[in-house]
Amino acid sequence: MIRLFLQLLFIISANGFSTTSNTYSFSIPLTISNRRPKPTSFIETFSELWNDPRPISAIISKDRSNVGKLEDGQTIPYCIISDEFDIDGELFQILLYPRSRFVGDGSNGASPPASAYLRYLPKQYGDEVDIGWRLQLCNGNDEPLPISTSGGLPKSNTTWSAAMTFSTEMEAVESSGRTTDWGSSIWNSQQICNSLDDLYCKGEITVFDKRSGESSFAWPPFQNGAIGTVLRAAKRQSYKVGEVIVPTAVKGLEIEVEALKEQFVYPGIDYRIMTRKFSFEFFLSL
Repeated sequence: MIRLFLQLLFIISANGFSTTSNTYSFSIPLTISNRRPKPTSFIETFSELWNDPRPISAIISKDRSNVGKLEDGQTIPYCIISDEFDIDGELFQILLYPRSRFVGDGSNGASPPASAYLRYLPKQYGDEVDIGWRLQLCNGNDEPLPISTSGGLPKSNTTWSAAMTFSTEMEAVESSGRTTDWGSSIWNSQQICNSLDDLYCKGEITVFDKRSGESSFAWPPFQNGAIGTVLRAAKRQSYKVGEVIVPTAVKGLEIEVEALKEQFVYPGIDYRIMTRKFSFEFFLSL
């Protein structure tokens, strides 16, 4: 088992993209004018409240769409949503939370890290796409704002990277590397808020594969969509980028365990595969 994870460590630490994949660049504004629109119907309101990750005290506040004010008096939106942009025929958006996804109205003066997420907009149920992406948040002087951690490889002080399978929301299983939106809270919220008049996001998206009809309810049963992915992972037939793995210590392999620890990989702790080199889904010999 440890030998398997040593091989896995080598593979996920490599950097680069497959020669058969296609990489596309994007640049999209994220200013105050792009604030998330308020719901206009009961269904939209219910959906927004249901999916809001903040404490209940923030959700029931008099104006849950704002999280404080700038020095010039402008309100800080809880969420800024970019325009849709096309990558190889697939639609995406950037979601920016200037004072994080979990902050309240900002009245307590706390300043948790700002968050940026990439969101997939499938055209129909069952659409999904395997991608790797890198993004930066830049101010009006075209300067990338610093980050606290770079996610995947290569390491960077300004560029966050990851790789996941983006799917329909009901087919998402984040521990198996399937999601409808994904990002991180790694930007200084004060710097983000000070740049909201001319902030923009730029980056690259590499498309490895696209599929349709990936539904857990499709025939034959238990082979497609979220259920199929989970069952394959349970059988340990393969590993996909974006999956969460937990290295396991096996008696008699103490030397291999120590070798893992030297790479800051410890048994019993979960790790997400963030970077790939050879293929989006790969097989390992035991």
